[in-house]
Amino acid sequence: VGGPSFNADYPTEFRPSQIAGAGNGWFALVDIPKGTRLRRASVAEGTLLRFSSQKELMATGWQYDELVNYGIGHRADPSSIYFLNPGTAMNHADRQREASVRYNHDEKDVFELITTKDIKAGEEMFNRYDLDFAPCEWYDALQKSRGNVLLPELNEHINALYDKDTAQESLGDQNENGAVLQNGAHAN
Repeated sequence: VGGPSFNADYPTEFRPSQIAGAGNGWFALVDIPKGTRLRRASVAEGTLLRFSSQKELMATGWQYDELVNYGIGHRADPSSIYFLNPGTAMNHADRQREASVRYNHDEKDVFELITTKDIKAGEEMFNRYDLDFAPCEWYDALQKSRGNVLLPELNEHINALYDKDTAQESLGDQNENGAVLQNGAHAN
């Protein structure tokens, strides 16, 4: 991954995630120490896009249902939604994965992506969507009205999938109607 907003001293790449069905992930190509700024994206440099209203966002012609996966709120500007340019394909650190990157919200119209632990070459990097992405009231309402799950809420949905899988394993197999099958016996 290259460009003016990425740290050239610590090369990274986007490639298929180790998580099945999760699309691309962000991988370190070299060892990266804790506390390293991997990326600085800003509105002033054009590497961060800001929209302050639904009207502004509509003018782009982008599809709302796809935007739900990319729009992130900024704690220093809760009235706007932001998009990294280009985007950063980084998956969520669910309960089975450790976050290795955090989004810094200290400066309005700027996101800095900082490592939170030492990262080994070849390691996929993750962040916590529920901690790193802030709300934007008008954007969140728009996406919820369309039935979309917001990035900061994905943590709850992913955990629910793990809970469902754990319950499934402890109960045994189910038939097509959801009835539990214990030790090969068929439930009515």
